[in-house]
Amino acid sequence: MSEQKKETLFRQRLELLLLTERDDILSHARGVISQYLFTFRHYKNGDLNFPVVERELKRPSLVLVAQNSGELFNEFLVRASSLLSEFPLSQFIAVIDAPSISENLDTLSSPRMLPLTPQEYFDTLKFETFCLLKCRSQFHAIEVNDLFPGTLIDFTGYVRLSLNQKYLAVLFRDTELTEQRLQRLGRAPGLLVPLSESKAYHDYVLTYYDSSGAALKKRSRSLFFYTATLWVDLLEYLWLDLNTASTENISNKVDLLRKVSQDFVEHLKSEENLWDTFKDCPMSEFFKYWRGPWVATYAATISLKSGVGNPTTSFFIALLAQVGLLDLPKNFCQKYLATGDKNLNEKEQTAFESLPMASLNRCLVKHLPLTDEEKSILVTVYEQNDGQGFPHKVPADKIPPEAALIRFAEKIDLGVRTTLADTGVGFRFLREKTWEHEKQTTTIFGTEFLEKIANSLL
Repeated sequence: MSEQKKETLFRQRLELLLLTERDDILSHARGVISQYLFTFRHYKNGDLNFPVVERELKRPSLVLVAQNSGELFNEFLVRASSLLSEFPLSQFIAVIDAPSISENLDTLSSPRMLPLTPQEYFDTLKFETFCLLKCRSQFHAIEVNDLFPGTLIDFTGYVRLSLNQKYLAVLFRDTELTEQRLQRLGRAPGLLVPLSESKAYHDYVLTYYDSSGAALKKRSRSLFFYTATLWVDLLEYLWLDLNTASTENISNKVDLLRKVSQDFVEHLKSEENLWDTFKDCPMSEFFKYWRGPWVATYAATISLKSGVGNPTTSFFIALLAQVGLLDLPKNFCQKYLATGDKNLNEKEQTAFESLPMASLNRCLVKHLPLTDEEKSILVTVYEQNDGQGFPHKVPADKIPPEAALIRFAEKIDLGVRTTLADTGVGFRFLREKTWEHEKQTTTIFGTEFLEKIANSLL
C-alpha cells in the first residue's frame, strides 16, 4: 500500500483549522490546543489550495480566522464570507476589532460564525469554551446495558474509533435491535448518542423501562442527558449567539427547560437513593467544570427531601447561577472552576463578587423571561448568613432558601471534583463532611437551615 493511501485511510478527524497569519492569535490558540489535545492544522490566509489527499481539511469542526492588522472590515468580511462557503459544514470563530463588531451586528449574523473581540479572545474563556462545545461536546455517552434486545431504535448510536478519533454510526433510527447486535455493541469501546437526539433516546428509555429497581436508574441517566442537552442549548444562546432571539423562541427554550425541571423533580420523588446514579453520569469534557445539571440535581434533591424551598425553582435557577462566568476574567474563571472560591487573591475576589450580577445581566440582555422571585434567587446565591455576602450584603432572614440550597449544592459538587476524585472517599461521607464543616462555621449557612437539610444528605 502506498504512503498516500495510508495517509488517506488513517487520517484523523480534524477539530481545529487555523487560518491566520497573526502570531498572537496563533500562540493563544496553540495554548488551548495543547491543553485539550485538539487535532489541528495551520495555514496562512493564501495557502488554501489543498491537495486531494487532504480533503479532510474541507470539514473541520471549527475554523479560526482573524482580522489582520491594517485590514479593513469590509475586506475581512469578503474573505470570511468566502471561507464560510469553502467550509459549509464547519463552525467559525472570527477575531475582529471591537468597533467593527459593534458597528456591523447585522452583517455578522451568520449562525455559523462567532465574532470575538481581541479582549474576549485573549482574556475570557469564550474561545476554549466554544472549542469544547463544538469539538468535544456533541455526543453523550450511554451504557449499552441501557438498551433492550428486540426493541425499535429511535435514535442514532455511534462509536468513536480509537485509531483516528472519528465517529462511526453503528445504530440507526427505525431499526430493530437484535440480540446479536446488542452483544457486538457490548464489545465496543463505548456508545454515543448525539445531543440532538437525546430526547429520542430519553423517549426510548421511557417506552421500554418502568420506574422500579435498575430500570429507574436507566430512566435517571436518560433524563439527566436530556436535561443537560437543553441546558447546553440555552448556554449557547446566552453565551455565544450574537443576536437576541425572538420572544417566542426564547420563551420556548425557557418553557421547555422549566418543564424538564418539573419532570426531574417528579422523578426525584422516588424512594430510591439516586445520589450516586446522577453523580456518575458519564459526560463529555465540557462538563468537567461546567456543572449546572449536577448542581441543579443536588439542590433539588436536598430541597425535596428536606422540605426547604421550592425544588423545581432551585433546580431551574441552579442552571443559570454561573452563566456570567464567561464575561469575567479568564484567570479568575479557570481558578474558580477548578478549585472553588478558596485562596482567591484580591483581584480574583473582586471578579467573584461580580458573578451574581454578571449572571443576571447575561439573562436580562438575552431577554430570558424570569420572574422577580427567580431574579432575586439568582442574585442572592452568594449572600451569607453573617451578612457579609455579595453583591448586596443581604441579611440572613432575607436570603431565599433556594439560593442557599444552590450554594450548598455547589459545595457538594466541588467536593466531588476535588476531594472525592483525589481521595476516593464515599459520596455519602463527602456530603456529611461538607455539612459538618459548614455547621462548625455558620458563616455562609445558618444553623436552622443546616439542621433542616441534615437528613436529606443521607
